[in-house]
Amino acid sequence: MQKSVEILEKDGKTIVRIVSDGHLSERKFDHADYARSWALGQRVRLGLPMYPGWFEEARTGT
Repeated sequence: MQKSVEILEKDGKTIVRIVSDGHLSERKFDHADYARSWALGQRVRLGLPMYPGWFEEARTGT
């Protein structure tokens, strides 16, 4: 079973794309920080690994 969480930028919005149980869903955010936070929660919910440095990259924008 494929699971993934991706963050995309489109038309001035930040989009979190989730694949779980063969279904694709997307949620749009006006603020990238909110999108990153929500995406992180979805990674936890799906049991996906966390990557070292992800928080620092998100916070500094690098």
